[in-house]
Amino acid sequence: MAKISFLLCSILVLLAISEARNAPSIATINDSPSNLTKIYTKICDPQRFNDLGLDMDYFTYCDSSLSYGVRVKDLIDRMTLMEKVQQIGDTAYGVPRIGLAKYEWWSEALHGVSKVGQLNSKATFFDDVVPGATSFPCPITTTASFNQTLWKTIGQVVSTEARAMYNLGHAGLTFWSPNINVVRDPRWGRTLETPGEDPFVVGTYAANYVRGLQDIEGLESTDDPNSRPVKVAACCKHYAAYDVDSWLGVDRTTYDALVTEQDMLETFQKPFEMCVKEGDVMSVMCSFNRINGIPACADQKLLKDTLRGEWDLHGYIVSDCDSIEVMVDNQKWLHDEPEDAVSQAMKAGLDLDCGNYYTNYADKAVMQGKISEKDIDEALKNLYIVLMRLGFFDGSSKYESLGKQDVCSDENIELATQAAREGMVLLKNLNGTLPLNTDEIKTIAVVGPHANATTAMIGNYEGIPCKYTSPIDGFSKYAEVQYAMGCGDIMCKNASLIFPAMQAAKNADATVIVAGIDLNFLYAEIFMCLLSLRVGGITNYESLMSMNITHIYICIGVCVESAIWAEEVDKHVLGVSLLRKVCVESAIWAEEVDKHVLGVSLLWKCLSQVSFPVVKFLFTSIVIYLILVGVVRMYIAVTQRKHRKVKEVGKFKMNVGAIAFYQLMQVRQAEYFRQLLKPVT
Repeated sequence: MAKISFLLCSILVLLAISEARNAPSIATINDSPSNLTKIYTKICDPQRFNDLGLDMDYFTYCDSSLSYGVRVKDLIDRMTLMEKVQQIGDTAYGVPRIGLAKYEWWSEALHGVSKVGQLNSKATFFDDVVPGATSFPCPITTTASFNQTLWKTIGQVVSTEARAMYNLGHAGLTFWSPNINVVRDPRWGRTLETPGEDPFVVGTYAANYVRGLQDIEGLESTDDPNSRPVKVAACCKHYAAYDVDSWLGVDRTTYDALVTEQDMLETFQKPFEMCVKEGDVMSVMCSFNRINGIPACADQKLLKDTLRGEWDLHGYIVSDCDSIEVMVDNQKWLHDEPEDAVSQAMKAGLDLDCGNYYTNYADKAVMQGKISEKDIDEALKNLYIVLMRLGFFDGSSKYESLGKQDVCSDENIELATQAAREGMVLLKNLNGTLPLNTDEIKTIAVVGPHANATTAMIGNYEGIPCKYTSPIDGFSKYAEVQYAMGCGDIMCKNASLIFPAMQAAKNADATVIVAGIDLNFLYAEIFMCLLSLRVGGITNYESLMSMNITHIYICIGVCVESAIWAEEVDKHVLGVSLLRKVCVESAIWAEEVDKHVLGVSLLWKCLSQVSFPVVKFLFTSIVIYLILVGVVRMYIAVTQRKHRKVKEVGKFKMNVGAIAFYQLMQVRQAEYFRQLLKPVT
């Protein structure tokens, strides 16, 4: 009996040794670029496996004759638990021993291939090989063209440049764009990223831009959507009811959007539904904020039930970066420990964590029984099927020839120029000033803080453009340009620079004032009046306009607030009329405006910028009068409508009269007014 046992053991040992010899060696595997002979555009390249000391035939996941589902299962089954969790963060670290490369999920393509991404990441970058990419207008401008064909064409050009950069080792294949949040307040700093305030227009833009990014001609639809090849993978974000950054102590990471079911369906979810159903987007990003008390990235109804269930998402769900960490550290959601938050998010349907909570805590959550390894397998399946469809494993013969010549081509730059033309909005053309007659206009004074702007015009989530054309560069093609800043910065605090600008305007045939805000205001406290054209600036620009009967105001930058001034400043009225024109953005979102009390608030904000004693005395008198009127009107409003607030579902409910009184009288301890200024709970 002992001899038989010994014989069986010997046979097993020999079989194990034989199997070990047939298995790939892992001693010298190194998936770093220095160990590879060239830049590989696909995982399953025999030469790449040879460089890594592996035999590709051993790995079923590289057998292109099999379905994506079978191949992905083989890939996942080869990983240990620790290896699996290292693939579900935005940096997927790869598994060298089985030939799986590292992959950076986070790239951006909001209005061109972007340089934005994870800190120190090389997911998408520019250098001497690829110095720039075509920069299109920000979405808020492109949307204003109302040209659906243009929206899709831009997406096609952006994805072509992205694939070319991928071939050169300078870009990824997954782009977390577009931003399709519905704008509920025009002062929101990120309005420029979005298609605007109308849910249907936002959804239509999303579907067209996503189709442009993703679709391969002739393969727009297939019998099995989960196997449809795509050009690059888009991502609609931020899901949902997300349109605030920093406002009166409210922060985007902890904000709780209180939204009715009707408004969720009709306003906040509608663009995402269109993006998934009509655009067949491959990814959706959940947002930081809570919705009716529940963090968006831990809400099973929002993610698993709606996105993947009702809308049939064919792709993956990713978190806004560090959302799970925010749930634990900022929101104190259920007083969860990291493992609890990870399990909540994964069970809700979150596949990929932009952050390090999944990679740091998912294995512990499994060991503690809060999630199963099958939950992680399901997330990995969703992720790697997307990469299979992108050609990350097998390549894409249609795009293999793309290279540097396909980035920043003349045709692409002309399309960007055409998009800018179509997206511009002419607010007013008094006396038919435009177009300028080049036979009569020989000299143009181009003044203002943005007259020589470059980066301020590019917006955020930007790349490096192929080239810059500043306003003075553009006007120089048509006339002799006299350039003067007029203001030291966009706030026009330095009035000394107005005199050279006035002289330039006096000597020119026409004056063009180029102003607006810049990215410094993007995430700033947004309840402010005169974001770019404070009263000092208005006075300065009026001085310029008085020097020349032909004057044009151009608002560029990232918001719409100062463009309202283009209605034409009444130079004879320095009171409420002028200031309300300039400051109207501070109240444009309110459904009810007590004009007298609002006038007090706006005048008070603007008064601090006035440096002329006589004008200041006049303004002060107006303010005192309006304070008395406003207090009386507010008292009546408060007594008759004590608990009434302006209805703005998912935003801030505010009584404009209370705002004015609160700001004017500096009643910081008045708890009642504090409550009016807070989001309704």
